[in-house]
Amino acid sequence: MRTMTLHTLLAPLFILLLGFPAFAMEEDDPMEGVRTALLEHQHKIDWDKTEQNVFIKVYSSERTIKPGEKIPLIIEQIIRPHWHTYWKNPGDSGEPMHADWALPDGFKMSELEWPTPKPLPFEILVSYGYEGDVMLYQELQAPDTLAEGPIDIPVRFDILVCKEICIPETSTQTITLNAETTTSDLNVVPLDFITEARSFMPIKKDINPWQSKMYEQDDMLVLDILTDNHEAGLKQHTLHFFPYEYGLVEAAAEPEITLENNRIIYKQQRGKFELERIKNKGGVFVLIDKRTGQRFGSEIDPELTSPAEASTETTTSPTEKKTLNQIEFESAEQLPTNIFSAILFAIIGGMILNLMPCVFPVLSMKALSISRISQKSKAEARKHGIAYTAGVILSMLAIAGLLIALKEGGSSIGWGFHLQDPVVILLLAYLFFLIGMNLSGYFEFGTRLMSIGQGQTTAGISGSFMTGILATTVATPCTAPFMATALAYALNQPTIIALSVFAALGFGLALPYLLISFVPALQKMMPHPGQWMVTFKEFLAFPMFATVIWLLWILTQETGMNGIATPLIGLLGLTFTIWLFRHAEHANGGKKAILMLLALSTISGSMIYSLYQIQMIEIVKDKPMPEFGADYSAEALDTALMTDNPVFVEMTAAWCVTCKVNHYRAIDIPETRKIMKDRNITYFVGDWTSHDGEITKYLNKFGRNGVPIYVYYGRPDPETGKRPAPKLLPQLLSPGIVAETLDK
Repeated sequence: MRTMTLHTLLAPLFILLLGFPAFAMEEDDPMEGVRTALLEHQHKIDWDKTEQNVFIKVYSSERTIKPGEKIPLIIEQIIRPHWHTYWKNPGDSGEPMHADWALPDGFKMSELEWPTPKPLPFEILVSYGYEGDVMLYQELQAPDTLAEGPIDIPVRFDILVCKEICIPETSTQTITLNAETTTSDLNVVPLDFITEARSFMPIKKDINPWQSKMYEQDDMLVLDILTDNHEAGLKQHTLHFFPYEYGLVEAAAEPEITLENNRIIYKQQRGKFELERIKNKGGVFVLIDKRTGQRFGSEIDPELTSPAEASTETTTSPTEKKTLNQIEFESAEQLPTNIFSAILFAIIGGMILNLMPCVFPVLSMKALSISRISQKSKAEARKHGIAYTAGVILSMLAIAGLLIALKEGGSSIGWGFHLQDPVVILLLAYLFFLIGMNLSGYFEFGTRLMSIGQGQTTAGISGSFMTGILATTVATPCTAPFMATALAYALNQPTIIALSVFAALGFGLALPYLLISFVPALQKMMPHPGQWMVTFKEFLAFPMFATVIWLLWILTQETGMNGIATPLIGLLGLTFTIWLFRHAEHANGGKKAILMLLALSTISGSMIYSLYQIQMIEIVKDKPMPEFGADYSAEALDTALMTDNPVFVEMTAAWCVTCKVNHYRAIDIPETRKIMKDRNITYFVGDWTSHDGEITKYLNKFGRNGVPIYVYYGRPDPETGKRPAPKLLPQLLSPGIVAETLDK
């Protein structure tokens, strides 16, 4: 399935703003492209020519293993259309897949990890399982010493696949490691493929902030769950509970569900077995998006209690039952609870966005030009303000529509998601470079680029509209306070609410210019036009060039040093093209035609080359270890939470300016280092510069769609052994906020 990505929006917008012909080619989403390309290659199965109903393939990102090392394995089931296989607890009927590995001495294989299942009704029965394509996960660990030479590991998969009838099937394979040439059944894939497959696994109970209790009442099993979701968000999902063991509930019985703010009361008819007989009373609680069908699973391990105890605890001690969102609101006071607060946060965030270095030069020049226009006609100034605002809001809504489409297509999205794509970074670098060249006076595209300082009426107004689009475009690398929580709220709401919040963000971005165009008193405060405006305009080119350097640095973080030559070649082509256009302006006849043809050939060649080449460079997966703290992984966090030490998690990205300021201002300082050392705080840093499914999943669990995010897990209670609910810190940190949180 081909998916539309943000660079398919930015590419034509980039061309539209600059007036160049379109040379960019539509591409797939980077993560979806890896997965889709592999599946299209691997899954060309003509089901009419085979009696087999399920094919099993084994994938890994490694073809070699070192002593003591663990390597990931993905076990894929490719299921015949309209047939199904089963989860670890198959429900009313069925049998899960069994993997029998013949491991060499000293090797260890982890238990199978199962993705979130779905209910499979058949007449009066309901089973739990999968249809279509499903990925399971295991880890292979080598012993501390290994003999040289190839390592063959046979495996037998026994699986039951059903439609109206059930057929047991077997697949016998051998994976070979540490061999120079091999005919192994192991399929080597990029690490992106492994990460994306793992993103379909349920959130592990150790990092799941939900609190759950279980009790029996009137032949019903009752789950009382405190979540980190708002009631409005929960209502957008169908809820299911999949127990780990058969007999806990009647799978075919319809549950009774009550939502109270962020609390779920889930009642389902009890199963056949007594609770004492069921060893593992946990399971996976699943939210299925009613719009997209996407499933979000969370492991729960409910505490067994009684109806009286549950009622007493939820009515007499509400302060002890604070959810993650309540804790975040108390500490950060930045969580929208309804559409009105979300819109207010979006407007404030949009206004602050004007102060970012990528937007300020555009706003500054337009504000100065409006002061000159207003001296001639107040009405004309207002038209410019309205046109600029319309350009900002409409382009913001276009981005919102794209994000919502990606979300409904199952992609992980959020503000800043586009900067995980080297193609988008490259296009933005070219855009900023050309704006800088324009501001510096090296070339002019008149109203087509920015209409800065122009006094025309019709062309000037259309230029103001285009400048609004430009302001939104150049704002995409920037984040501002209040924005993250507002957009996170928006992207978890129905489409009309989400679009309203994005429109408010655009209104906030346009508001300063709109006020200047409508309020004469503000116009009088602006300096009078003069020759100094030309100098100031040229000066504003340097923040744009600085932004180009910043974007190229981000590109090297994602692609390594191999990615630096490509944008430089593209920038050289752009500069040479501009030089040719300047000379063509003063040429006549055949000479002008030759120069124009050469310019168009240069821009075509350099753009096609750079856009193609940047996609051929493999994304860097082995990020450098953080100078302070440990590299985040879900497994490392799980291990740390099993100890008695506090844990602090920071999620960041190279392209996130707020992240960098927070880190060097409040975290990587002697005072914070000392607190972490004295209190034995385990500190993890997650790098979201490139797409990382584990980090995306972690962000989503805390109601966020982007970075930064800071989470503190307090020390376990010495009596109960349970940790307090995770605490989110504000998006803007100070040394005092961090010290107060960590020193408790």
